[in-house]
Amino acid sequence: MHNVEKLLTKYQYYIFQSSAYETPEFKTFCTKLKNATQQDIKECFPNLEFSVWSKGHFDVRCRNVTKSPVLYRSARHLKDYFGVSNLYCMAWELLEKINEERYEFIK
Repeated sequence: MHNVEKLLTKYQYYIFQSSAYETPEFKTFCTKLKNATQQDIKECFPNLEFSVWSKGHFDVRCRNVTKSPVLYRSARHLKDYFGVSNLYCMAWELLEKINEERYEFIK
């Protein structure tokens, strides 16, 4: 089991405080998710660079965020504005989706 899967299993039934503002509990979860994602990508795809992470606009309304999709993109570099369009998947599917894409510039 990968780090992201382990983390999401811990938060599987966790309901975050409903708020229109970022709460400390959500900030902690996002930091843990970022770290787990970075570790998994580094272990599974050593040629990839984890460049940018954003938790986006905070808006949790009495729901389990582990069941919400995440946005991901691939780019040749940080100024690649013509790269692949926005892609979405569940956080636990990210490694599988990266593997499926097989971008030629990763090789």
